[in-house]
Amino acid sequence: MMLWMLLMVCVFSSVNSISLKASEEQRKIVTVGFTESTNFLERKENDEMSGLAYDYLQKISYYTDWEYRYVNGEWNVITEKFYNGEIDVLPGLSKTPEREEKALFSDYPMGTESYYIYVHADDPLAPTREGSLRGVTIGVNENTLQQGMLERWNKEGGFAADIRYYPGNRSRMAAFDANETVATVSTDFSFKPEMNMVPIALAGGGGLLSCGCEKRKDLLDDLNRAQGAITSIEPGFTKELLEKYYKGNAVSRLLSREEDTLVKRNPRIRIGNYDNYMPFSGTDKDGKTQGILTDLVDQMLKQLRLEKRVSPIYRAYGSTKEMIAALKRDDIDVSRV
Repeated sequence: MMLWMLLMVCVFSSVNSISLKASEEQRKIVTVGFTESTNFLERKENDEMSGLAYDYLQKISYYTDWEYRYVNGEWNVITEKFYNGEIDVLPGLSKTPEREEKALFSDYPMGTESYYIYVHADDPLAPTREGSLRGVTIGVNENTLQQGMLERWNKEGGFAADIRYYPGNRSRMAAFDANETVATVSTDFSFKPEMNMVPIALAGGGGLLSCGCEKRKDLLDDLNRAQGAITSIEPGFTKELLEKYYKGNAVSRLLSREEDTLVKRNPRIRIGNYDNYMPFSGTDKDGKTQGILTDLVDQMLKQLRLEKRVSPIYRAYGSTKEMIAALKRDDIDVSRV
């Protein structure tokens, strides 16, 4: 009896071993182009990877059982390898007619992005608008969608900007940080508040997609099936990633010169609100305004970096009619109606 049980264990072990080996052999090894991009695809000091594209690819692998091999390099090098078939998947490559001749794009976009022209937050140009960019040096990644958009923006607007081209994010940002360029073009995703950058002009926008090269159409089929499943089963997944990595990255937190002058002349803002409309607004026993309204105003001032320059003054009213009358008398500047 013991011998029979021992033989059964051995047989089961052999079957499990063969099954596991077959599963490993069937698992596809997928090479992924990796260009360092803030919030999108990053490698930390401990070699841990993060970013929207990384999380998205991990979700894809849940449905496809892909095993990834990341290939790091500047954008120009990575895209060339991709078109040559040395890399299977390249996240973040926007779809264009020219690129469709070289690669197969997935049916579902990861999202959309906009390309802005940024300057340093402490640059005198920061409070201005795009007209001040005439004749300045602007850095952009070459052989990218934003290159074409910047060139079109420059030509159609007659800005006569000196456009300088870089092979990838690292060299472009190094030139910007060293003040070799006055401005730089980047997405609305790829920056953090602490990077001391503010956008002052929109160059354009486009789709943000994953794609598989022509030599691996099987991967494209897998990718489309996985993205279809994500769209139907977890329709809010991409939105959750955007919230995770780009929360608080408002496109512009800097006031124009006209707005700045207005703030200097009016350091107080008088806000009308209902005195008994909780949880939105109300008055406590000490006569102080409370509720969601005050939290929203505080957050707005903080995001615009005005918390030390502007003081909100709340004035409570019992009805909409009273607040409208107060607005007409210029007793308040804005009201919650």
